[in-house]
Amino acid sequence: MKAQRIVLGLALALGFSSASTSAFGQAADSPVVAARKQVTAAQTAVVAAKAALDKARVRVATGFKTTNPDFAKAEADAIKAKAEIDSSKQAAMTAVRAKPEYISAVNAKAAVQTKMRELQQAGGGQAEFNKLSEESIRHATTISTLERTAVEKDVKYNDAVARLAEANKVIEGFKSQIDEACAADPEYMMLTEQYTQAQAAVVTAEEGMKQAAVQQREAAAQAAKAKAEERKAKSKGN
Repeated sequence: MKAQRIVLGLALALGFSSASTSAFGQAADSPVVAARKQVTAAQTAVVAAKAALDKARVRVATGFKTTNPDFAKAEADAIKAKAEIDSSKQAAMTAVRAKPEYISAVNAKAAVQTKMRELQQAGGGQAEFNKLSEESIRHATTISTLERTAVEKDVKYNDAVARLAEANKVIEGFKSQIDEACAADPEYMMLTEQYTQAQAAVVTAEEGMKQAAVQQREAAAQAAKAKAEERKAKSKGN
């Protein structure tokens, strides 16, 4: 209920804000400006409703974990595996970058790029520049291949990837059960309905803004026509 009051309170506050100028005697907004404010207020209400809904799902999921230790373990395993993927990948990259063939490729690429800059500054021919560019690409490809191969062949990296996949498989298996728990939670379902209504309100507000814009254009056209006819009538009278 607290979450419901927050969402509704925010929407009411935004609605009051859009109407307050005329209430205090200031110039009222044009229909299009007022409609645009309604769209903004509706969009803000959607964000608030979604945040409340997400918070409720986290609450349900947290309660689910306390009664399902396998789910909590799978999440912990996934976090650990991700960290080990990053660390083993970094270690593999550090190792390959110290190898002679890698250093040679990096130096060769740098030398070619220096030649390209010098050729460009000297106003050299395009054919020679293209040739150097292709050579630079070959060295870059060699570097990328060495890095990718080093990671793909790293035992710790592959082990961590496999463990992450297994943990995610377990987590995925529990998602449907969490969905069922959310569907049985009164507050979550109430907030789901609020979120749906908030989204519908945005559509309605946007349609209202489109209609206001059309009406404003039509009114402006009619006013311009009336003014033109008035000028025409005056010119005839003179």
